[in-house]
Amino acid sequence: MKKIISITLLLSSVFAQAQRFDWVTSAGYAGVANSYFGAVAIARDSQGNIYTLDGANGQQQCQGVTAEPYVGGITTFLYKFNASGELQYIKPIGVNFYPLNIQVGENDNLYLLGALWGGSTLIVDGVTISGIANRNYILKFDPSGNLLWNVPNNESFGGHSAACMLQFHDNHIYFQSGSLSVSKLDIAGQFISTLTADAFVPYTAVNSIYFKGSGVFSNGDLFFSATSRGTLTYGTTTLVPLIETGTAPLLMLRTNNNLNFGWAAYVNGAGNPAENFIPLTIGNDDGIYVGLEVNSTIIAGTDTIINPGPGSTNYTDGILKLDETGTPIWLKSVTTNAHAWSLLNNPDGSGVFCGGDFTGELTLGNFTINASNGRSYITKIDYDGTFQNAFAFVSGNELGSKVNSLATNNEGVFYVGGKLNGISNPVFSCIPRDSNRGLYLGKFTEEPDAAPQPAITISGNILNASPVFNGNIQWFYNGDSIPGANNQSYTVTANGNYSVSYSYVPACVSISEEINFSSVGVPENELQSFALYPNPFRNEVIIESKDASGPTIVSVFDMSGRVLFIENLEVESKILNLSFLQDGIYIVQLRDSRGVVSKILIKK
Repeated sequence: MKKIISITLLLSSVFAQAQRFDWVTSAGYAGVANSYFGAVAIARDSQGNIYTLDGANGQQQCQGVTAEPYVGGITTFLYKFNASGELQYIKPIGVNFYPLNIQVGENDNLYLLGALWGGSTLIVDGVTISGIANRNYILKFDPSGNLLWNVPNNESFGGHSAACMLQFHDNHIYFQSGSLSVSKLDIAGQFISTLTADAFVPYTAVNSIYFKGSGVFSNGDLFFSATSRGTLTYGTTTLVPLIETGTAPLLMLRTNNNLNFGWAAYVNGAGNPAENFIPLTIGNDDGIYVGLEVNSTIIAGTDTIINPGPGSTNYTDGILKLDETGTPIWLKSVTTNAHAWSLLNNPDGSGVFCGGDFTGELTLGNFTINASNGRSYITKIDYDGTFQNAFAFVSGNELGSKVNSLATNNEGVFYVGGKLNGISNPVFSCIPRDSNRGLYLGKFTEEPDAAPQPAITISGNILNASPVFNGNIQWFYNGDSIPGANNQSYTVTANGNYSVSYSYVPACVSISEEINFSSVGVPENELQSFALYPNPFRNEVIIESKDASGPTIVSVFDMSGRVLFIENLEVESKILNLSFLQDGIYIVQLRDSRGVVSKILIKK
């Protein structure tokens, strides 16, 4: 028997449930040297549109659209994509305006938080607004991208761009309005209430705390997290930090929805978050889940993480769980070669996703992944602290990538945004994408993209594929696909070699060994095979058929059977321009009055 080599999963992982990307896009620019942040944050509206932010001082491009920066520093680029991942617009915001956060609010209006550095000029849609230097601004846009209003914070404070917390809840917006203050705004941009610490005695030159994360409890209470290098007082509660070289104690603060103080606590021994945000999420159990960098020693319940190089930047990252009263429950390490940059609760209550980047080999519970398959990773941990899975992705990007942000539609579909450092084509679900140095954004599910290897058994003149498979099935005869043969079994009508393929996505295909069947005497189709080359191809392919009879039609199908191309074949040899096809596996079908024959065609 002849063995057909299966197409391997380029985006691979070592556990059974690798993610399946429905779409992925990249943005940025490989042709110029620029600074860039990656997909800083993600927000999704009720129509499935996805928004993300990047900051850069160079030209940006995405899906054939180019956007120019404002001269004079970092420009924030606001991207909007529809539910299918198609770009709707790129909106530059300057001058020297740093992207911090984004939230979708009432009626799908958009709230964007950014930092105006150095100057007082704010430009949106080409319109210049007289701003205030060194302030954070909330910009409100309608769903079409029109600016509705802008509001700065109440005071200028050092390091204001570190205050990246933004939370929309119950038709109000929460953000840091001063060096020790959090404020609540209504949807018209009016200040409603403010919570300010009563006293702060810093142990460094930094005279501010920086709110970098937030969440909402099931009863509507708010949770905020900040870095705080000093003794902090709210009413009768005084928090005294453990002072260690290189540490940045994390403030945990609970309030009601009107910012009335509930409780506060410090997590000592942590390092300053390298990616600005303090990753956190609130679980269905009202547990508080925090991604952190352990600088010295942190203890939670029976778990302890000790950083082997305290006082340095060689942090050991971990995922910490606190209960709703602030009591540490558990702490799970993601080791010294990985970072936890983003957390997201799974609305079904099955656990929390954690995304970041890593080097070398990473073991999380029973799952081991390797950076050769991509340096971005996502792992899932349940509410009891047990890792449920882990996978690496974005292979082919030679300088690496990282996960910056995660989001969900609350119905089992998830979105990931990150940073692309290299200029080669990043690979998602076996398909290379545009080689933009900058950001990536993708929609994925927990369903696998790697199909199991099928095998064929014979029962009479019926071929059965196993294991049972709920994805796309395609049977082949003598190496050519059989149109309409997409079931778990196939009834043989001609002697020859048969195989079957399994796939969830068009490019990630597993193909069985061929078997030879010679138990029936049915004559073969009078229309013989045709030549198709080069195969694989890049843009054009040549089709040759010397025995076609009468009107002949050539068609191209994807692996789900959808017709992508159809044309009359009027000569024996013809060049087909198929450059519009994405990389993947396709079926080319030739049909005349005597029958149909098909071949596999690969674009890469």
